[in-house]
Amino acid sequence: MLQKARYRRPVLEPVKCAACPRLTDEPRRGKCLGCYLRERRGTALPPDAACQCGEANPIVLVRVGAGVACYNCRALDAAGVARVA
Repeated sequence: MLQKARYRRPVLEPVKCAACPRLTDEPRRGKCLGCYLRERRGTALPPDAACQCGEANPIVLVRVGAGVACYNCRALDAAGVARVA
């Protein structure tokens, strides 16, 4: 019995995402999957977004209400722990 030949996806050179420092081999409109989906859902971060603690990496930033927070500060706020500034 003949078997169907398996499709092999061509390997592409990694490309830097236009919105964050990640490298992606499958860019969608020049962005990695995470940044593309954030833009598509309408939750993309502004280009100059930064947390109160100074973290500016868009990979770890999330929207909280009208502001932006990193995962660490968001967890501290949820636990009720005061942040050291």
